[in-house]
Amino acid sequence: MGVAALGGSERRGRASAPARGGVAARRPGIAPALAALARADATLAELIDRYGKRVWQQRIAERPREPFAALLRAIVGQQVSVAAARTIFGRLEASFGNSLPTPVQLLEADPGLLRSAGLSASKVRYARELALRARQGMLDRARFEGADDQTVAAALEAVPGIGRWTAQMFLIFHLGRLDVLPCEDLGLRRSVGLHYGYPETPSAAAVRELGKRWMPYRSIATVYLWRAVATTP
Repeated sequence: MGVAALGGSERRGRASAPARGGVAARRPGIAPALAALARADATLAELIDRYGKRVWQQRIAERPREPFAALLRAIVGQQVSVAAARTIFGRLEASFGNSLPTPVQLLEADPGLLRSAGLSASKVRYARELALRARQGMLDRARFEGADDQTVAAALEAVPGIGRWTAQMFLIFHLGRLDVLPCEDLGLRRSVGLHYGYPETPSAAAVRELGKRWMPYRSIATVYLWRAVATTP
């Protein structure tokens, strides 16, 4: 199934976002969400008090608004530290006149230029596949905004180089979906271990179980827990 279809079965498993994950236009305001999280979880109440009530909005505002740019950033950040991802992304922009390349520019660029920015051979291939789909009109934002979380995740995971984690980052940061839990993310697992008294880094299953108390605002809880250990993908 391709992005154009926005339907059908998922290829590499579903994002940890339930069917209740709604269309963007149906999202409630952020204040009720923060209040609900604070009531449900004393640890989150403390983090919200410590870091303020604008952490979610600030993280969303930092992200590219176009799907191609958002997904390219996510591909660059796969399997590297947050600091390394930012460095590579900066080098990539510097290679294109200090701005993000358009799909056409990326497709016309010498692959060696992308490699020199720090992208692996596989990430160069994935970036070019993504640019091709964007040029073909398959990454139109309106297609995603009208679909639920699982449908968006399934469509994205059909694109080479985009797996569950990347689809989850897109749902959280680009579409602003409120109930996505990337329970396999190491930064989130480490933060949960630190703030909830685990003797070692908890498993994804343990984070998934803990996260039930955060529904339907698991994305917001995740962003606060990332903030608490200064690691946001």
